[in-house]
Amino acid sequence: SVHRMRFSRLPTSGMHSSTALAFLLAVLVVAGASAPEASEICEEGGECLVEADEAAQLQLHAKGKDDLLAATSKLVKTQGMPHAREAAGSVIYNGMLCLVGGRGTQPIDCFQANESKWIRYKAQTNDIHHVQPVLHNGMVWIVAGWTGIYPNDTDITDVLIWDPVRDKITTGCSIPRKFRTGAAGVVSYNGSFVIAAGASGGHERSHGAFSTPNMTVFDPASCGWSEIESKKPKFHRDHFQAVLVGSKMVLAGGRDSPHDMDPKKVISYQTKQTEIFDLRLGGNAVWVRVADIPVPRGGTTSVAFGSSVYVLGGESDQNERLNKCKAVGSMPWIAHSEVHKYNVDTDTWTQERDMAVGRHSHGSAALPNQNGTMRLWSAGGVECSGGALMTTSTEMLR
Repeated sequence: SVHRMRFSRLPTSGMHSSTALAFLLAVLVVAGASAPEASEICEEGGECLVEADEAAQLQLHAKGKDDLLAATSKLVKTQGMPHAREAAGSVIYNGMLCLVGGRGTQPIDCFQANESKWIRYKAQTNDIHHVQPVLHNGMVWIVAGWTGIYPNDTDITDVLIWDPVRDKITTGCSIPRKFRTGAAGVVSYNGSFVIAAGASGGHERSHGAFSTPNMTVFDPASCGWSEIESKKPKFHRDHFQAVLVGSKMVLAGGRDSPHDMDPKKVISYQTKQTEIFDLRLGGNAVWVRVADIPVPRGGTTSVAFGSSVYVLGGESDQNERLNKCKAVGSMPWIAHSEVHKYNVDTDTWTQERDMAVGRHSHGSAALPNQNGTMRLWSAGGVECSGGALMTTSTEMLR
């Protein structure tokens, strides 16, 4: 069941741009002094990916170790399997990769990599999809997303919060209309959520959908929402994941779904441009275009580790057509299996080994394997462009 939580409210949702920018500065720039260093949390001598509250979203790590891949990628045998889902999100909680949301009624499934085991929680989402859940204060928050049936997707109107300890989903702050969006990139930084890009009203322009190339800050303590007019991303982008490398918010992959009135072209306009915003710089920060992703596609997952961002899988109308992708709900193109790594320090992309199974709308994370070595994992998702064929497989990109 879903319960409603009450919060005090501040009148931030109606801010002018200058006031909103001041709000961004007050909320975010102090992170330079308050954000924990990796050495304060990680055990000495090992590579790690911090899983404690804010630090989890900063993707803190031991310096100099950003290679999560070895010789091959392989499907792994697991205890249990995740529920089949598409258009879902993923988040790391308590050292586990958790799949959250998706079309229809969906349980929350979490993968414990060091035991190769899936754990199913009782809490369920009801038709909440195209989300990027974020860990904050020990709970998983959804602050942007869609609901409804394609092509009549609509924006969610309230924040949703999953408390893993109580295993309950509660309804939090309402989302004012001008800040509603889905398929957007979301990160948590210094106690607030930063939401970038996305689209409102679903996929299809012919059904009223439109791109939302905005930068929004949500303060969960006050239910305050503010749009930073002067800090909009440069490019239209949805169906991607935002990540943090230190204080740098990286947007890579994705597409402009509502670009064309023709519904057949909903996956045709890929966003090749990569852009970065350094939250630590506050009012001095600007979105900077960096090297383009080599194979543009939407429906990707992104994992930050070391000084790199791994972009996995995705969908487009530029991939191979396969007979298996003629199923009801699917488009004819097989999902992407490519894995690309972007190095923030050198502004370069490299193509890594492909995934064992091409997939989009999946979950990915850096987690220790049974030997304690950090590896890149991916699970669930869809093997063809569109909504089918869904897979419940799990793989380790060794």
